[in-house]
Amino acid sequence: MKLFRFTAMLILGLTVFLTVVILSVPYDGEGVPSAPDEPQPGSSEPSSGEQTELRAAWLSFFELTELFQDADQQEFEARFEQIAAQAAAYGLNALIVQVRPYADAVYPSAVYPWSHIITGTQGRDPGYDPLQSMVGLCHRYNLQIHAWINPYRVKGKNNMELSADNQALKWYNDMDNEYVVNVDGSLYFNPAAEPVKQLILDGVAELVDQYDIDGIHMDDYFYPSAEEGYDGDSYAAYLAAGGTEDLSSFRRENVNDLVQRIYRLVKEKNPDVQFGISPGGNIEKNYNEQFADVALWLSEDGYVDYVMPQIYFGFEHGSLPFDDTADRWAQLLQAPGVKLYAGLPAYKIGESDQYAGSGAEEWKHSTENLKKMVQHLRANGNYSGFALYSFTSLFRPEEAVSAQVLLEREALRSLLD
Repeated sequence: MKLFRFTAMLILGLTVFLTVVILSVPYDGEGVPSAPDEPQPGSSEPSSGEQTELRAAWLSFFELTELFQDADQQEFEARFEQIAAQAAAYGLNALIVQVRPYADAVYPSAVYPWSHIITGTQGRDPGYDPLQSMVGLCHRYNLQIHAWINPYRVKGKNNMELSADNQALKWYNDMDNEYVVNVDGSLYFNPAAEPVKQLILDGVAELVDQYDIDGIHMDDYFYPSAEEGYDGDSYAAYLAAGGTEDLSSFRRENVNDLVQRIYRLVKEKNPDVQFGISPGGNIEKNYNEQFADVALWLSEDGYVDYVMPQIYFGFEHGSLPFDDTADRWAQLLQAPGVKLYAGLPAYKIGESDQYAGSGAEEWKHSTENLKKMVQHLRANGNYSGFALYSFTSLFRPEEAVSAQVLLEREALRSLLD
């Protein structure tokens, strides 16, 4: 009996090891599958009338920073191609790539300086266009690419120096305006300032004009804080001009105005490009603390093509269990042309969830959470797909959680064939 158990465990161990080897492609430029000649299942080019489920993964600036590390154009493209090939082989059909992490860009921009994540210094030209490379490689593997922008964030606490040509720095140094505000040591654009809105719109315009992207994607950073004071001059000017709304309503209207103008701009330039937003998963917090009226964007035409709430809660979460939260989002009224997707937390696999209360340890023992989440979304009927945060969490996990991630990854894969 002991010999039988030992043999069974040995076989299981070898199976897990071989699967990891097959699914994990190292950054060595080798072993990249050939680009498919024809669109594959889950292609970004569905046949006429076909409704394709969105199966996406986010690729954040943290992950891009690693791709840029000690890489010239050729090496960067080789590394990114491995990601595109692996995503397509797994059954995904889209990557959401963070191209504007702060008031900067990972592409040559007339509006923003070069991002520091490429060379280590904001404003330094790397000598090539990473976004053009990423667009080409995604489409080679029949993946959509959504250009993920963070419209309001300028600078975190001591994480970089702004370049001299950064418009945000110029505004911040001009104390006669309130276009850039300091909130607890971090810098943000003021959502109430018209020059800020125009700068953001100009940045969206050049992305849609210059790149064959499939979407513009905003995340959950709206107003930097619910505290009063940092936008006091803007609110006072609004009241002096005859405004009657309270501060919270004033802030929500500023965000609504930008969202509506981005949507209109995108559609004027290219009706085929999608515009979507990924708010936090807590509906009340979005409305009351970040002043994002997501229910409005979902229910009326002219704001977004999709909403993708980050439902980063397990089934055992103490206050926001996944199934209940997903169902609440699905109950919000949807305009006919607006799709609802869900963001799923691959990054929590194998980790304690410190804000989950009684469900804090759920992700440390679960092996099919992601699969069950997708099954729940499909059964609900109001969801049109999902996105995983993040690509690296699922395909390049830390060694301490890699075995459990593999089990979650294989369970989910069974739904993607």
